[in-house]
Amino acid sequence: MKQNKNSSVALALLLACGLSACGSRVRITDTEWCADVGASGASCFRTLSNISRDIPKAEWDEERFGQICSTADTFAEWKAALLKLCSDTGRCDYQTQEIIRRFETKAVRAVRRGGAK
Repeated sequence: MKQNKNSSVALALLLACGLSACGSRVRITDTEWCADVGASGASCFRTLSNISRDIPKAEWDEERFGQICSTADTFAEWKAALLKLCSDTGRCDYQTQEIIRRFETKAVRAVRRGGAK
């Protein structure tokens, strides 16, 4: 548990340093995130659009090599840390904060969509 807390603190400090050097906005790019859904492969979504895709297991087994995975609890903790950093620094505009909030919703939806097969 202590390691997760230290990781969150480290992330917050890293982001704070980066935010102070990049002006008044935090930039979030349109990247793809995938939920591993076991025998169904993966269910993926993009951060800034409604584009999604499902990847069959055989293809996902090749594509996922080298990727980093996390638990839903850790994901939620980091999201909360980002939103707190936005609040504490005043460096995130409303649109950026909404993107961060929608990110978790999309991740949950991707896991549910993959599990419903």
